[in-house]
Amino acid sequence: MEQSIFGFKCFACPNQAVFLAVYGLLCSLNASKADQTWTNSSPGNFATPPNWSGNLVLNADNAVADIATQPTATGDFMLNAGITVGSLNYSNVQHRKINGSGSINFDVSSGFSSLKVPSGSGSLTVAIPSIVLSESRTIKTT
Repeated sequence: MEQSIFGFKCFACPNQAVFLAVYGLLCSLNASKADQTWTNSSPGNFATPPNWSGNLVLNADNAVADIATQPTATGDFMLNAGITVGSLNYSNVQHRKINGSGSINFDVSSGFSSLKVPSGSGSLTVAIPSIVLSESRTIKTT
């Protein structure tokens, strides 16, 4: 028996609820491509969805991570997973680190990846084991 939901086909799908759950997961993964802003008033784990606008973790080529007015509390960020972004913009006034065992993969479909910390902002030290530049791209820092 074939079932089709929103253009996805499932052959011999005995449980429509499971099919819908998988479809929802695929949609949420696709939605993570949007640009995200840190919204938590405290620093925390980069890989925790509620810390970002849209309740999604950044993990896509060309994605932009903005850390501006939040967090206001002191402390450092944690990253124990791998994430992919096109740009990481830090304009918060605090001096912070990104600690952990994770990695940041900078990847864009064209142009330059960027790590921006404008003058007049605090500082951001990236203290994780791996920063990857995909496709031999250049990272520009400002």
